[in-house]
Amino acid sequence: VHISYYDESSGNLKYATNASSSWAIYTLDSAGDVGWDTSIAVDPSSKAHVSYYDSTNKDLKYATNASGSWTIYALDSEGDVGRYTSIALDSSNKTHISYYDGTNGALKYTTNASGSWVMHTLDSVGDVGEYNSIAVDSNSKVHISYYDRTNWDLKYATNAEE
Repeated sequence: VHISYYDESSGNLKYATNASSSWAIYTLDSAGDVGWDTSIAVDPSSKAHVSYYDSTNKDLKYATNASGSWTIYALDSEGDVGRYTSIALDSSNKTHISYYDGTNGALKYTTNASGSWVMHTLDSVGDVGEYNSIAVDSNSKVHISYYDRTNWDLKYATNAEE
């Protein structure tokens, strides 16, 4: 079991696992008030990939132990970005993250599928992108459901038709 969570009492991002038969808890990020809206995906090698919101800096952040030790990245820091993050891995273990851009009221998406991180604004008509959820299918096509606050609608974005 792998769990990422926000520890409200300390304002830290934490990670818990019982991968070694007993529970272990780690503080992954403690630089400010971090760990909000966390989402976790685990690759076939049992390495964790965690996306989350840094409330202090209003950034989208990503933590992973895929290299053997924990590394933290600030992926997007343009305005107030990173709320409602959702993470998924494709069949090549590339990371896909959907999230809300609070400054622009937009649904954003970032991936390292090309080898470097690339960001896209997927929808910016009205106030959209909260409460998003991402999935990647067996053909590495992305599927994202999200809330359209302006019209009170559930919306869906995909690249499956490409």
